Amino acid sequence: MNSPEIYNGWIIKAQQVYCVDIWDEKGNHRVIILDAISERDAIKQAKRWIARQKGSPERTGKPEIISYDPDDDEPPFGDVPF
Repeated sequence: MNSPEIYNGWIIKAQQVYCVDIWDEKGNHRVIILDAISERDAIKQAKRWIARQKGSPERTGKPEIISYDPDDDEPPFGDVPF
């Protein structure tokens, strides 16, 4: 991941992001995986997200965001505020 940069008073930081599409009986869900090491890792994290769902998620059209911290045993699941 790149270091942040300041431009005209704004902080800019680039990071690798994978977008995983998941389909169920309610349609398509787009899951955003932050900082996955590879495509295989992004799919693995998406499978863990699916396993943690108690029921079928509602189709909202908004992506779910998963932020991965390699120091944690499991990545946190939920929205990441920006």
